[in-house]
Amino acid sequence: MNEMLLHFRLESADPKELLPRVQTRVRNHRKHILNDNDFVNEMEDLIQKNRYSSGLGDNVAFAFGYAVSSIGEPKLGKGSDESPLVVGFATKTSIRRLQYANSYMTHHDAAFKLNTSGFPVIAVGV
Repeated sequence: MNEMLLHFRLESADPKELLPRVQTRVRNHRKHILNDNDFVNEMEDLIQKNRYSSGLGDNVAFAFGYAVSSIGEPKLGKGSDESPLVVGFATKTSIRRLQYANSYMTHHDAAFKLNTSGFPVIAVGV
């Protein structure tokens, strides 16, 4: 926290100058550290890097539930009713736990933003 105060000079900063700097820093962190993006082609690249293979470790996340093109590449929709964008990420361990799904609660969580078509991003956890 002190590093952030010093980095952004919060004590003496003008809010009109400070806000864009903080927003840029947060945006860069979300994109490069958390792999957050708003672009279908970047999501397709993320899926390509996280495809399922039998050699994956039990706690390594993989992508599933998406359509593929005739050459086997991820083919995502635009997030609308006509062209939905549906992708799941899980680990082998989390999939195995589904055999006991009757004894777990299901958690749904809408993200703080909507996609470009105005639909919420939904996360489902067990």
